Amino acid sequence: MSEKVKFFFDTEFIEYPNTIDLISIGIVCENGSELYAVNGECDTTKADDWVRENVLLKMPEYDKDAGLLIGMSIDQIKEKILSYVNYNCGQDSEGRERPEFWAYYADYDWVVFCWLFGKMINLPRGWPMYCRDLKQWCDDLGNPRLPEQGSSEHNALDDAKWNKMVWEFLNLRKLHSNAISHKYPSHTTGQVIEMQKDHFIKYSDKYKF
Repeated sequence: MSEKVKFFFDTEFIEYPNTIDLISIGIVCENGSELYAVNGECDTTKADDWVRENVLLKMPEYDKDAGLLIGMSIDQIKEKILSYVNYNCGQDSEGRERPEFWAYYADYDWVVFCWLFGKMINLPRGWPMYCRDLKQWCDDLGNPRLPEQGSSEHNALDDAKWNKMVWEFLNLRKLHSNAISHKYPSHTTGQVIEMQKDHFIKYSDKYKF
C-alpha cells in the first residue's frame, strides 16, 4: 500500500446562518506544488465588514464596484482539486488515492472543502472523511510559539504555505521531543518541553520567530 501524501490547505469564506460560502481555496502539497482557486459564484453581498476589509479588498480578483469575484464555478474548482490531488498523489494497488489533509483551526475549512463534493459520502474513493488539525497537534506538543506569517495572512494560498511550514516545525519539535524522551525516559513531559527550548533557537532564522 502506498504512503499517504500530505496536502496543506486553507479556505477563505463568508459565514452566515446555516451555511458557509467559499471565497477561495489554497492547497500546497508536501512536494511544494500549489493550487489556488477563487469561487466566482460566491455571494459577496453577504460578507461582513471584517471579511470585506481583511479578505475581499486584498484580492485582485474582487471587483469592489460590482461586488463580484472573478473566478471559477464550484464544479470547476472541484475538478481542479481532483486533478491536482490525483497528479500529486497517484493511486495504490487497489486504485485508491491516499491523500492526508491538514489545516489550522480546521473545522470550518474542512466543511466548506467537503461541500465542494456534495455530501461527505461523495468524497473521492480513498480520501479521508476527516482533516488533521495543526492547532490540535500544536497543543499536544506544549503549544509552542509558531513561525510568524507576516502580512499575507487571510490569503488562502499564503495561509496554506504557512500551514506546511507549521507542520514542518511541529514535526521537528516532535522528533526532538521523542529523542529526549528516549535518552531521558524518567523525565516528565513538562521537563522534555523545557529541554527543547534551546534546541529550537537554531531554527529561528528559517521559521522567523
